[in-house]
Amino acid sequence: MDHMLTFAPLDVDEHRDFLFAAHRETSRLTFGTEFTDEQIEREIEKERGVSTGAFLDGKIVGICDLETREIGGAEAGWVHFFYLTPELRGRGFGAQLVRYAGEYCRKNGLDKLYLRVGAPNTDAYWFYERCGFVRAPELDRVGADSVKPRRPIVEEDGSHTSSSLLFSADQSVGPMSGMRTGDAGEYGFVKSINQE
Repeated sequence: MDHMLTFAPLDVDEHRDFLFAAHRETSRLTFGTEFTDEQIEREIEKERGVSTGAFLDGKIVGICDLETREIGGAEAGWVHFFYLTPELRGRGFGAQLVRYAGEYCRKNGLDKLYLRVGAPNTDAYWFYERCGFVRAPELDRVGADSVKPRRPIVEEDGSHTSSSLLFSADQSVGPMSGMRTGDAGEYGFVKSINQE
């Protein structure tokens, strides 16, 4: 890759169209339906720790919204929103967003970075695994209400129904272990941050 992203505070007014398009795509991937303009407006107006635009040759191509949260009794970095334009995916630019988030954590003395990925967005699971993230099931928000994890359906004889399983046996390891296709909501991931 011969281009590097640059990062600057996100100007919501200047980049409103880009923000709306990004939220439409991610809501479709996460929840199976696009957010309305009103829902997107509410998301944009929420207070975030750091809202950063990623730029390539002066053009906005991505978003990285980060904040510090208490998770498991410790302060940690939290990615509220990662977005990269589709034409730049798979070309190393997403890894630059992850590195930027890792730098945020290092600068703030945080040793973990958390995020959630929309249940249907299987490409993202593999991407985050390649970037060093592992599953954090305690942060899952899946199931009919997208808040509490759904449990596998267990028959009276103790067997699981086939519809309750995510993948075949050879896909039941790695970042998608314990996750089911068709779930609404999001799955949690965490990355340890080296404080060197």
